[in-house]
Amino acid sequence: MPLPSATFDPTKTIVGRQLIVSITIAAVSTHFLASLASYDPTAELGRLMAPGASNGPAYTARVWQKSIGELFKVETEEVEKVRALLGSYVGLKSGTCTIYIRDPDDATGTVAYKSDDFACAIYRDPSTISLGGDAAAKVTLVIESNKDGAIAWDDDASVA
Repeated sequence: MPLPSATFDPTKTIVGRQLIVSITIAAVSTHFLASLASYDPTAELGRLMAPGASNGPAYTARVWQKSIGELFKVETEEVEKVRALLGSYVGLKSGTCTIYIRDPDDATGTVAYKSDDFACAIYRDPSTISLGGDAAAKVTLVIESNKDGAIAWDDDASVA
């Protein structure tokens, strides 16, 4: 069997991970610039094991998804917006969120990826806030999806 060919498409890479995060809480929308600190999509799987032929080693007969979770950590210098959004630096809010991942090579009016508007919990990462020193103040915001199912993404999405 011949080796399948694989080609690298540089137009499908994302160079800059600058985000625009749009959060709506109680019909009030807040938009801010951020950088993606991490995106952690997780899935807990269940497995049904079956005995092998002639009672040999067990093998995985079936795999199913028991639960999924998606968690974003975004870092922003718009500290005052985050405090106003949460009501304090230790607040927890529920709302909806849309994330726009920008790429410097995107055409005008498009973004590399755009999420659907998903239900979420929003809170500040308890270990990260920087209000002093020589650098600009920064805060890491956690956006945890409460959506029933996975977040849907559109690539090269039009936002015009």
